[in-house]
Amino acid sequence: EKLKSKANAFVLIEKKITIENDDFEASFRYSTSSGMCVLHNSKSFILTAGHVCDVDNKQRDIAAAAFADVASIELDKKTKIGVRFEATMLDGKKANIRITRFVNNNVDLCVLEFVGENQCDNYVRLAASVPDELSNAHVYSAPLGIFYKGTIILLDGRYIGYGPDEKMVFTLPATHGSSGSAVLDDNSDVISVLESTIKEFNHVALGSNFDKLKAYIEDK
Repeated sequence: EKLKSKANAFVLIEKKITIENDDFEASFRYSTSSGMCVLHNSKSFILTAGHVCDVDNKQRDIAAAAFADVASIELDKKTKIGVRFEATMLDGKKANIRITRFVNNNVDLCVLEFVGENQCDNYVRLAASVPDELSNAHVYSAPLGIFYKGTIILLDGRYIGYGPDEKMVFTLPATHGSSGSAVLDDNSDVISVLESTIKEFNHVALGSNFDKLKAYIEDK
């Protein structure tokens, strides 16, 4: 029941490429990821994986050129190519969001906030401690961008211990779009954030180290 009540804390994050010049303005979706509204020490924010917020200018420009070619748009020296982020909440409402704290050398994490009024309908909190091995683990997630208004995928698995680079290992299905999913314990508290999966067997996922996640959030 606790998990069910936290579904509306989920945020679908869309990274969009923008193209603008004197004659037109356009944007298109470049990627989707998962995030969660978090409340910690009376401060609210959207938590996701650091690489979700990363912007590769070369890849951005290649994608913009491909879009312009299909749309028969001519890019010239005056054309401005940029990136913006958009959040979609469980009830379907959309809002622009911006990065407030990006990845550092130790963690693959990113914090975003709403541009304007806060749109979070609910929040999750950081767990008090790392769970025992073989404890239940849950994620609200939008793998491959699968997301429907009023409906979000809930996946269940287990926390099985630490793996490479002190990352937490979970028996949770994950793929593109799963990055940034907050891993919840049975109390609906955050214990990790999904970073990657095993390509050859995507029913095992790697998440952020709990202690590093806690330090990152408390240093926010």
